[in-house]
Amino acid sequence: MNWKHINTQQDLDDFDSSNCWDDSEVVEFVGLIGNEDYFPSDVSRSGYQNKNIHLLVEACSQNGSHIEIVLIDCDCFSSDYFAMIHFQGKVSGLKRVEVFDYQDSLRMRCSRIIYRWLEREPNYDKSYFLCRDLT
Repeated sequence: MNWKHINTQQDLDDFDSSNCWDDSEVVEFVGLIGNEDYFPSDVSRSGYQNKNIHLLVEACSQNGSHIEIVLIDCDCFSSDYFAMIHFQGKVSGLKRVEVFDYQDSLRMRCSRIIYRWLEREPNYDKSYFLCRDLT
């Protein structure tokens, strides 16, 4: 599966509307420091101290049964964001993404978002890193 990048406000709006987030569940997440080869080359960040948060989400969508999402250089997220995930927010000119709750409180901020739809069910008894190869 090819990675899709959130580059514009329209990309974020389309991604948010592509899945029923209320009926989806984060199955696993991992925070890593290093960049991956599939990351975009134009990430606007100040250093490498913030984690890249990799999410595996059981989706409620026609696009696939799961979504793998990477929040690159994630410097802010609320404690319950992964329990009630969604992507209603805004994209800056530098492609940074901020997601807000219904009361306009910041729930997540990162330098970039990339994602890909997965077509088959992962084995939950395996680690995230083994699930990464579901293509």
